[in-house]
This record gives sequence, structure tokens and C-alpha cells, in this order.
Amino acid sequence: MTRIKLFALLPFLSLMGACRSLQPVNLQGEYAFPPAHAPLWDAIAADQTEEDWFEVLNEGSRALEWRVRVMRSATESMDLQTFLWKEDRVGLQVAREVIAAADRGVRVRLLLDDSFTVGENDLIDALNHHPNIEFRIYNPFRHRPDSVAMRQLFNMGEFSRVDHRMHNKILIADNRAVIFGGRNLADEYFGQHQLGNFRDMEVLAGGRVVEEMSQSFDEYWNSPWSFPVEIVLKRASLEHDLAHLRAELVSRAEWGMEESAEEKFHAWQT
Repeated sequence: MTRIKLFALLPFLSLMGACRSLQPVNLQGEYAFPPAHAPLWDAIAADQTEEDWFEVLNEGSRALEWRVRVMRSATESMDLQTFLWKEDRVGLQVAREVIAAADRGVRVRLLLDDSFTVGENDLIDALNHHPNIEFRIYNPFRHRPDSVAMRQLFNMGEFSRVDHRMHNKILIADNRAVIFGGRNLADEYFGQHQLGNFRDMEVLAGGRVVEEMSQSFDEYWNSPWSFPVEIVLKRASLEHDLAHLRAELVSRAEWGMEESAEEKFHAWQT
């Protein structure tokens, strides 16, 4: 009976979505900063015989280590683009490093697809409250019930739009180094899940490819379908939300990898 009632509502839900479709935003363009000097990337570039350098990150644990190194290396800017970002061990560790970079004065731009943001409003809102962090949601659902299935139903009238998703995964530090590939920000992409893990791969790179990745990020960032979080969530962020997130990250996202510049460079050589 419940299913019958639900299907009976489908025409109404479709009509509601069609009558109130989401309109694109018109924002002033924002672009990547010029490449900055950073000790780790200066040392690695000097060690190369070619302008472009690459390192395959095949194992999840090594990919996580280098993701942390890249984020901790940022001195002026950091751009992060992803399809999925869970509030698990890996996801919270990334959030911890994002806040740490912003606390150092780094300009942080976060771009997240809206496919799987159900239940993550608090994390998104808290990060967006930091003065050095700007958070945008790509191609958001207009109607946002706290259920993946209900979001699909309530937005059926806009299926031709919301079916266009952003699967890019890019992390750029200081326009000097980039990690790109197939890993989303969740335990199962880094071999950390207790029940099941994906076999995935990424590349850590420097040189001209970083500029190409920055241009790609800027293209999505400045898309009229990349919405500032405050427009999507339509609620005011509170200072205690960020303070609560900081406290939670201290207890749930500890990471013991503390390295000197020499140790980081040695990790690259090995």
C-alpha cells in the first residue's frame, strides 16, 4: 500500500520539481594563485631531470600519506575537488588538514558534488564558517530532504539537470603539486574500511600538469552550477559549529605522521 501511494505521488513530485527548477548563479570569477615557493616541492623539482614529474600512488596507505603531505605543504593556497566526502576516519582526517591549512593563512577552496551530501550539512557548514575556507556545492538538488531516495523523488522534474554529476578528484597545493585520480575521500578508497575496499589509483605530479589541473578546477569552480554553501543550505553558520568540529577532530582524526623536511624528501626518494 505504501508503494502504491508513493507511485501515485510521482506525477505531483515531478510537476513540483519542474515548476520550481533551480536557476544558475552568477558570481564574480575566482582563480588559482600563481605557483608559490614551498620547500618540499622545490627540493623534489630540483631532483628531477625533466620539468614534469609523476609518482603513481597505487597503495591506499601511501596515497593517504602523500595526501597529508600535500595538504601540510600548502603555504598560500589549496584547492580540493571531489565527488564524495564521508565523515569517517579518512574524511575527518582530510577535514582536520583543511582546517589546519586555513589556520596557517592558506586560502582553501573546496568543491564537492551534491550526490551524497545527505547527513553532512553540519560538517560542510562548519568548514564554510572558517574565514579562509570557501566551500561550494556542484549542481545541488533544489529540494533537500535528509534521504538519498527522497531527494531523487522530490527532484524528478529536474532529472536532466541533476543527472549531470562532477566526478573529478583533484587536490592542489600552492599550484606546485597535484594529486588526481579515482579516490574519493572515504575509508574504502584507502584500504581503511573493515568490510570492503576499492582497488584504486592516483598520481602525484608536479610541473606543467599542475597548471592544467588548476585550470580544470577553476572551470568547475566558476561554473554557474557551483553554488556557495550558504545558498545551498540556506541557514546561518554559527561559530560554535566550527569549534565543535575542531573538538571532534581532535578525538576522532588523530594522525601520527610528523615529519621533518628531510624525512619528507626521503619519503619521496624511497
